[in-house]
Amino acid sequence: MRPILLLALSVAAVAAPPADASKTLAQDAAYFEALGAGILFSFNYDRRLDEQYGMRIGGYPAFGTRAYWLFAQGYVLTNPDGTHHLEAGAGLGMFAMSLTLGGYSTSDDAHTPRFYVPLTLGYRLQPFDGGFVLRLSLTPLLLLRSSGDVIVAPYGGASLGWAW
Repeated sequence: MRPILLLALSVAAVAAPPADASKTLAQDAAYFEALGAGILFSFNYDRRLDEQYGMRIGGYPAFGTRAYWLFAQGYVLTNPDGTHHLEAGAGLGMFAMSLTLGGYSTSDDAHTPRFYVPLTLGYRLQPFDGGFVLRLSLTPLLLLRSSGDVIVAPYGGASLGWAW
């Protein structure tokens, strides 16, 4: 019974009527994400392409070493007229570092670029006309191995930032 109630409350929050048709969400956002699509953490820039769709790019350069990771991800907002959103997206990422995640280890050659697919399903708080942005998400990662195998790593993330 509890999961059904939680699902009903989530749908009700996302499907709330528009606050004011003359308002639009801020087009740009920048935020710091812990875990999530950046694997450990990342700095992100987010741009809304229209009322419902957007893209983000993020990454982390490890200065002084050859380790890095970066990704690009598209997303859909289900409630473009409100402050609370259900965000869903997918992207493609690349990293070169020693990493063990979900039974997948890259310690054999830490500087060889590897690819992964970050998926996102989560909550996004973004007020009209900019301001504080909060994101909480489930972010399973599909790690693509050079042998052709795909490792699924269950993951999640949290983001704090600013929209303008």
